[in-house]
Amino acid sequence: MPRDKYNSTWQSSQTVRSNNIDRNTIIATSSKLHSLYQQIVVPSLYIYYKNRDLSDSTWSSATLIATNSGAHEQGKPDMAVTADDKMHMVYGYVDLEYREWDDGTMSSSYEVMNVEDGPRISPSHNDIYVIGITEDGSGGYEIRMRQRDYAPPEVTISGSVVNDHPKISWSTPSGIPDIDEYEIWRYRTVSGGGYTLHTTVTGTSYTDNSVNVERIPPFNKVYYKVKVVDEEANKSDYSNVVDFWDGSTSKAIGQGDDYTQIPTSFVLNQNYPNPFNPETKISFSLPEDSNVRLEIFNLQGQVVATLVDGSLAAGYYSATFDATSFPSGVYFYKIVAGNFSDIKRMLLVK
Repeated sequence: MPRDKYNSTWQSSQTVRSNNIDRNTIIATSSKLHSLYQQIVVPSLYIYYKNRDLSDSTWSSATLIATNSGAHEQGKPDMAVTADDKMHMVYGYVDLEYREWDDGTMSSSYEVMNVEDGPRISPSHNDIYVIGITEDGSGGYEIRMRQRDYAPPEVTISGSVVNDHPKISWSTPSGIPDIDEYEIWRYRTVSGGGYTLHTTVTGTSYTDNSVNVERIPPFNKVYYKVKVVDEEANKSDYSNVVDFWDGSTSKAIGQGDDYTQIPTSFVLNQNYPNPFNPETKISFSLPEDSNVRLEIFNLQGQVVATLVDGSLAAGYYSATFDATSFPSGVYFYKIVAGNFSDIKRMLLVK
C-alpha cells in the first residue's frame, strides 16, 4: 500500500482475495490499481483479475482469466504498464498467453509462444517485451524473447503561409516518448506522379521554401501529409492532408496574408519589386467573382503582355511579369475586373 511523503506511515492493509491464493502480482496505471493472482482449485490453478480506483478502497469483482494455468511456476502471471498508460499481462495457460487492459476494456487473449516456465513481461515506452523458458528441441531448455512494437498514433496537421511559403505544423503525440522523426510526404499537381517522401524533420513544423504560394491560373496545387516514426522505425498512419496554391516564384501576395478570407474591395497593388529585373509580381484582390483582364503596356500605349484573361472567383491573386526579352524603361499595367479598373506604373532596369 502507498506510504505518505514522510515514508513513515502506512495505510491499513486490505484483503484483495482470500482462500487458497498462490501467485499474485500488482501494478498501477494512472487511475487504477490492478491485481492478477492465481487461486488453487484442486487439482489446478485458476488466474483471476481485479482492479480498483487509486482513490478508492473497493475492488471490482473478480474476472476469470484462465481456467487451468498449469503448475505453480508455469502459470505464474506478470504485468507491465507502458507509457501510453495501458496495462499488459502474460500468464501460462498451456502456452504463454497475453492480454491488454486499456481504459476499462480487457482484450481477448492470444498465444505469444510455446512456454514451459517463467513468463515475464517488461515495457519500453509503448513497446512490450516478453520472455519465457521453452524447450530447445534437444532435450534441454532455453529462454526466448518476443517483442511487440506499437506504431505511434497519427498526427493532425494544419497549414499557414510564412513569407509566401507553405508551412505545416502539428503537435507531438501525447504519451509517445520514443519518437525519432516525422516524414513529410508531398504531391505537386504541376509535377504529377502522386505523393513522394519529400523530407524528414525532428521538430513539429516544416516550411517548404521550394514552393511559393500564389493563386493564378492554371491553379496548380501542392498537398502535404505527415507520418510519425519512432525509434524502432515503426510508422504511424498518414495524417490529414493540407493543400496550398502552388506558384513558381516568391513574393506572391504578401507576408502573413490569409488566403482563406474574401477581400472586401477591388485592389490593384503596386508591383514588387519595383524597379525590377527581369521579373516582378503584380497582386490584386477581387471581392466578388469577376471577368478579369490584366495587361502590360509600353510608353506608346501598346499591349506587350497579357497576364490574366478570364473568369476568377473572389479572392487574392498574383501574376508574374517576366521582362527578360523587354528593354529597360517605364511600363504600365492595367486591370479591368467587372466595373473596376486601375492602372499603375513600373520601371524595368537592366
